[in-house]
Amino acid sequence: MKKYWTRWKYALIGWLGATLVRIWFSTIRMDVRFPVDAPRRNLLPGQSAILGGWHETILPCSYYVGPIHPCALVSKSGDGELISAIMHGLGWRTIRGSSSRGGQGAFLRLIRMGRITHPFRMAFTLDGPRGPRRKAKLGAVQAASSLGIPLIPVGVHVNRAWRMKSWDRMFIPKPFSRIVIVANELIHVPKDLDDPIAEHYRLRLEEGIARAEETARQILEGTTINISTSLDQAA
Repeated sequence: MKKYWTRWKYALIGWLGATLVRIWFSTIRMDVRFPVDAPRRNLLPGQSAILGGWHETILPCSYYVGPIHPCALVSKSGDGELISAIMHGLGWRTIRGSSSRGGQGAFLRLIRMGRITHPFRMAFTLDGPRGPRRKAKLGAVQAASSLGIPLIPVGVHVNRAWRMKSWDRMFIPKPFSRIVIVANELIHVPKDLDDPIAEHYRLRLEEGIARAEETARQILEGTTINISTSLDQAA
């Protein structure tokens, strides 16, 4: 009985949390873009991809990307239970486990799911769950190599937000603020990875996010127009 109640409790929390997030973000202007030279067809229906961004951007990215039903690894902690419930409410699929708890088994389940699901979209908070902040781990690179699908670095910039005092400095956008999300060029990772090659692609991923963040900042400040829209058609 207790287990049954716990399952329903988290389902209710997920529904309420997702509803609150939708109401909150209905007040926020969101622009989601690709640079014009990016092969946007890779996010259209029928295509698989791995999205990678920083842990601090999890709130706007979870809200916006949820409708394409991506998969993500979520910590087995108590906080992870709440996060997983809310993400389900927003359309995500989650596998429980992280680099600190149950990570290897969860990662293998993620890869197995990717091999039998098409199209398969997954997302990594590259520096999660505990940091160091803005230091990408190798999980996304290894998944891209194993599955043969491209990585997409994602950068986010917001004009008005509260910053939490957590390790990741996660931001919560203020009502009526504006957020720009930019996906950078696709990164194709080879099948055979040794340590130097994996490190090369890990650094490329960090650099891609930095460029996407700079583009997002320029859009927000009105200093660039060399951008076109994308994810809106993904499904």
